[in-house]
Amino acid sequence: EIQAVRSEVEVLRGDLEKTEATLRSEIQAVRSEVEVLRGDLEKTEAALRSEIQAVRAEIKALEQRLLIKLGSLHLIALTLMTAINRFLGPATSPP
Repeated sequence: EIQAVRSEVEVLRGDLEKTEATLRSEIQAVRSEVEVLRGDLEKTEAALRSEIQAVRAEIKALEQRLLIKLGSLHLIALTLMTAINRFLGPATSPP
């Protein structure tokens, strides 16, 4: 009976060693995958930063163009108001 127990212990020890080797291999595979994903994440982060900078530059350029157009429209409106006031003359001015 002691021999049977010893045999069972040896079988369990072998199973444990196989399981441990499998787990070590799986852990290493997961670590490798994490490193690959980390690299992908860093590349994606860099691409996003670059894209955000490009969008910011584009918004700044659009903002400047819109400001120029707004200034032009303001000047046109003032010119039209001045022309209308001259055309209508002092008779329509409030007392």
